[in-house]
Amino acid sequence: MNQETKSLPIIQIDLDDHNASGFDQTIIEVVDLTFSKLGIRVKETFYSSLAAEYKLSKENIPVMIEEFVEALEKIFGSSALLLEIDVMKTVRKKIPEFKFEAETSNLSFVSYLKSLKSFMEYS
Repeated sequence: MNQETKSLPIIQIDLDDHNASGFDQTIIEVVDLTFSKLGIRVKETFYSSLAAEYKLSKENIPVMIEEFVEALEKIFGSSALLLEIDVMKTVRKKIPEFKFEAETSNLSFVSYLKSLKSFMEYS
């Protein structure tokens, strides 16, 4: 009797992706895209500085928003604003249905990211 060996499909589960929320994945991706525009060396140096000086990994950015923004502003000074704007532009392209209305006339990157998080959690 000739029996065919049936192979079962292999399913891979990436636990890092599985545990990350849509917001987490989006922020990590958008921040990475922004820093990729500055070149691989700048991006790698930035992530190294975050880890060494601020004990903040790339994966922790979405859960440590205030610390990330503070580190970004300390590392890049007034130029951090340009990077924050680029992140917001990239979010706008990626999630066009997200609309942010600042509660005050002073736009806060932290409040923008928190608003995005709320939007993504309840959409």
